[in-house]
Amino acid sequence: MGLSSPAGSRVILLADSDTFARNLLSRELSREGYYVLAASNCDEALRLAHNFEEPIHLLLANSDIPQREDCTDGVVRGRPDVRVLLISATTHADLIQRSRERAKWSGAILPEEVRKKIRQTLNDATAPSAGEL
Repeated sequence: MGLSSPAGSRVILLADSDTFARNLLSRELSREGYYVLAASNCDEALRLAHNFEEPIHLLLANSDIPQREDCTDGVVRGRPDVRVLLISATTHADLIQRSRERAKWSGAILPEEVRKKIRQTLNDATAPSAGEL
């Protein structure tokens, strides 16, 4: 028996080679109510996409992950309905900086623009299947 998400949860496949950022994003997305499958590299993301039996709604990948094009192409080929959202280096660095400064302020680590873009990508049937933050 494979992994399964809680009923009604949107599933995000997160691909990020930076351990700190991957753990941070995974935790914050889980707090937002998403079920997160976290991969540290392209091969792991492809394995998770292949072995996970339920729908994966979004592939959220760091644009700098090695073999990113192979990863996104492979996931989309096996799951044509999956949406793809890439995190740019600027957004990635902002997330890490926010987490390090969290003790100084009470705001959420996940910036509102990231939350909004994820919600928009998942909910808007007319949204493009790929985007970048």
